[in-house]
Amino acid sequence: MRSNSPKESRKVLVDAFPKAIEIQTSSYCNGKCVICPHEAVSKEMPNGVMKMPLFNRLLDEIGERKVLIIPYLNSEPLLDPDFFERAALIRKRCPNAKIEVSTNLSLMGAAELGRLKK
Repeated sequence: MRSNSPKESRKVLVDAFPKAIEIQTSSYCNGKCVICPHEAVSKEMPNGVMKMPLFNRLLDEIGERKVLIIPYLNSEPLLDPDFFERAALIRKRCPNAKIEVSTNLSLMGAAELGRLKK
């Protein structure tokens, strides 16, 4: 006999991989934006810049999955000296990923904008 119970009649397949990934590549920020918790959480985070081997391992894990990659978290992404190299690596090694960047624009000049568009 077949059950018509909604629980038994539907199967839910869940992709355990996240749809969005925030990567804290740098702990630095030059702003005091009211919407950002940087000042409060920076006391609990390690200071510095993520080493490239670790960043590359994360990209290996992401691979060709369709995800949103946000290469900052509670920091100013343009203060990461490797930011543009990291963005280029994401585009190259994670071709199905989208990249989201939010900045306070304090370091954004014409040259930086041009590099960001590439």
